[in-house]
Amino acid sequence: MNAVPLVLPLNRPQYVPSAETLISALAWEVLEYADVRTSAGRKYQVVDRTSTKTKGEETRPTGDALVKFGDALTEAGISHELEGNVVPKAFLNSIAGVRPTRAKVQAASPMTPALALLQDTTGMTGLANPVNYAAILEAMFAMGSPSSESDGPTMASRWLSAASRRVDTDSVLARVDAAFVELYGEYRERPQVARAEVDSLRGAYPNSPFGWLHDSWVKLTSNEWVDALPPRVWIDWATTTLRMGLAFGFLWEAERYRSVLQGILSSRTLADALDMGQPELLPWPAAYLPPSSRSVRPAMRRRIDEGGRLRNVMARWAVVEGDPSGRGWASNPAFLNEAKAALSESSRPSALKNVYETVFYALVRRDQSDHYGLLVPRGTNVTLLDPGTEWVAMVAGLAAPAPGASNHVGRIVEELARLGLRPPVSELVRLLESAGLARGSADADHGVRVASPFGEGE
Repeated sequence: MNAVPLVLPLNRPQYVPSAETLISALAWEVLEYADVRTSAGRKYQVVDRTSTKTKGEETRPTGDALVKFGDALTEAGISHELEGNVVPKAFLNSIAGVRPTRAKVQAASPMTPALALLQDTTGMTGLANPVNYAAILEAMFAMGSPSSESDGPTMASRWLSAASRRVDTDSVLARVDAAFVELYGEYRERPQVARAEVDSLRGAYPNSPFGWLHDSWVKLTSNEWVDALPPRVWIDWATTTLRMGLAFGFLWEAERYRSVLQGILSSRTLADALDMGQPELLPWPAAYLPPSSRSVRPAMRRRIDEGGRLRNVMARWAVVEGDPSGRGWASNPAFLNEAKAALSESSRPSALKNVYETVFYALVRRDQSDHYGLLVPRGTNVTLLDPGTEWVAMVAGLAAPAPGASNHVGRIVEELARLGLRPPVSELVRLLESAGLARGSADADHGVRVASPFGEGE
């Protein structure tokens, strides 16, 4: 395993109003407009014009731009006999992304390169200097790669390959992409700059949520998976993969700092303390328990707060001692006393609040139409782990070796363990049965066969 600093080089996140923004963040890493200079602050559509965080360019065409977009569709080969702007409006409605409850802005569904460039992180968050989510995701992706993968395509370049494949194989989306090119100009690939820091992380934690993110993304962006999934379903699976990877990645990071401290206090070496195995990051209580005892919110907040405070202490010591590895100071009594004091604090700096909100809103069902959420709020203080049917289908599908291939419960259990989830097997089988995927008797436990969400295959 490559040498990894004790404090992982993951910037602190901020709440993202839509999961499509994460794909657009990757898109802007590898694409740029060739001739048109665009300013930061793009969003597809403003849905709350009373908000002060909606300044910038709204890329959904209106007025003369709508007429031009309609003409561009016609030039691209989409002919019709309807008068007015009925057809272009229908296309614009069809590419709108998910609109979370209380959202100020709405993204376009990034099914093609041109559609992904219709928004950026500044426009979607309303922040002048938003967090670089592409950098966070790329670092997680690198740490989750197998140790044998010393080099390879980035997350962003893999997305571009998949999006380009979609344009090549879907004539309708190709025409929509061409129409937006006519409206906003040609896009082109950006020159890629080597990132020594990211490359140095490759192969660090393949059995963690980072590994699940890496392997799921490699599958999803391959030609066979792009061809197997309809465009909208592919986007749903891709955004859910990013949501889960991001949330469980930060939960795992927080647990890592707690594990290091507990290990050292138990007289283990730093190397042994860093060997975490696959910790449970969110409890998965049995469904028959009362809701009040099944809420995962307290454990999630406690893990993030404690891990975040320890991270701050470790980061200070790494700088002062000039030793990012921690080998020279992790057993220092002064450090241990400061770390133990940090655990007992009750303060919650804004950065920890941002991490918590990022994790919570990445996992929670944002509205009734969000079937890819893992958590469901029940009132103000109770949040239950109750995955949507489509979430179950996605996790089961990506655990299979290929699109259309059947699987078994034991394999899904292994993949969920990498994320930090340990559901009771009976509960997992029940969810798979509800999704119409379980085949065989529940008595078989791990051996229950799981059908592909795409239909039967070998």
